[in-house]
Amino acid sequence: MPNIKRITTTALCGVSVIIGIVLGDYSDEIIMSKAGLEIIGNAEACRNESYYCPANILTIGIGSTKGKIEQRKYSDDEIAKCG
Repeated sequence: MPNIKRITTTALCGVSVIIGIVLGDYSDEIIMSKAGLEIIGNAEACRNESYYCPANILTIGIGSTKGKIEQRKYSDDEIAKCG
């Protein structure tokens, strides 16, 4: 019998897509540069589904804990609004 590995998946979003939406649609609402967003995005990755960070805080997107976060899947635009 062959070895079968179970693959777990996480809903990922594109960091560059989210940064593009933030800069295009919400640039007047943020205080971070594109370079700053890229640094955070590359360190955090991006998830469409909410998750608990190492501090046990419900988080979405690129490490955002802002606003009321629910356990569900978020759209790219919702993630961009959260910053």
